[in-house]
Amino acid sequence: MKRRVSALTKHVAGTVDLASAGLGFALVGIVIATLAFGLAPSALALGLLALLVVD
Repeated sequence: MKRRVSALTKHVAGTVDLASAGLGFALVGIVIATLAFGLAPSALALGLLALLVVD
């Protein structure tokens, strides 16, 4: 039983790490879009990011 719980814990932790890394890359993309193109693309990107977080 302990081995099964450990495997499940590793799987969940790996999924959380991937999700947080994806959000980090999305935030970096928003900053780059703001610097390169102004606020309009950033507002669109923030809206899409909010949909991803809620979903």
